[in-house]
Amino acid sequence: MPGNNRPTFSHDEEEEFAQAALDRDNHLKREYAYFGSYMSPRQKLWEEEQQRKRNAAAEAGAESFTAWAPQPPTGASYDYQTNDDASPEQYAEIAAQYSPSLYSEYNDSPQSPIQETARLRGQSDYRSGNMTMTQLRTNRCNIEMHSSTIGWQGMKAVLDTGADENWISREIVESLSLAINKGVVFRYKTVDGSELISGATVAVRWGIQGRSKTDVAEFRVVTNGTAPFDVLLGNNLITSNQINFNDEERPHGVIVGPEETQAEKQEAAESSQASQQEIKALNEQRKTQKDRKKDRSTKSSNASRGGSKHSSGKSK
Repeated sequence: MPGNNRPTFSHDEEEEFAQAALDRDNHLKREYAYFGSYMSPRQKLWEEEQQRKRNAAAEAGAESFTAWAPQPPTGASYDYQTNDDASPEQYAEIAAQYSPSLYSEYNDSPQSPIQETARLRGQSDYRSGNMTMTQLRTNRCNIEMHSSTIGWQGMKAVLDTGADENWISREIVESLSLAINKGVVFRYKTVDGSELISGATVAVRWGIQGRSKTDVAEFRVVTNGTAPFDVLLGNNLITSNQINFNDEERPHGVIVGPEETQAEKQEAAESSQASQQEIKALNEQRKTQKDRKKDRSTKSSNASRGGSKHSSGKSK
């Protein structure tokens, strides 16, 4: 059948072409112009196939979703959120991406008021930069936050690229006794239409459990009721490469060298001690040379002054 004769692409091609499309879209948003670059025939074929899939999805969902376009999980960062002139087909395409029936398939807590998904960078396949629902993943990670009063405390963080900033619940802030800085009121629209409000921030040291590296970041404190999360890490941290999306397919890479034998440890200790003694001897030698130079300079100066006095006495 002709419908089964669709082109196929390897995993590496999918990632490469999706990243190229995303880079082009980001360039368009920043510069309002794009002068283009070379596009291979395979990439062109891939983009045509993505467009065909989008058109088919829009046609299939147009009748069911024309009157409903739910709010995506971000503030006001996408044009279609405030675009009242969008066509029914555009609304249908948007709605199809955020269908509740599809959403529940990829979220282990469908009743949660926050969309706990991350549109992974470099895997977008349509012009707005969002991913199709089949590419969304539930992303959480175990982290630790530090308090000067109680030390490190473990908690679960939601990773959400739809949020422009990092958020933290008021309960966590109070339990850690963190210093709050009041500031401009900020609002965040969740996927179910409810709103989180923050008029304060905290700067806190945090790190992913099991990793030695830690960072200090600013988090907005949820001030209007109970937050549906402990901590939410937004796009600014997720795209900074401080977080690795850790799943079964891509676990964290840890390089461990071979264990040293007792003899090697002893040799390393002796070498270190010898180096320290050598440095100490060199410093003492330099100090002695400096003292001798200073003594010679002092004697020369005294001799010069004595000679001047003797000459002065003869002239009298």
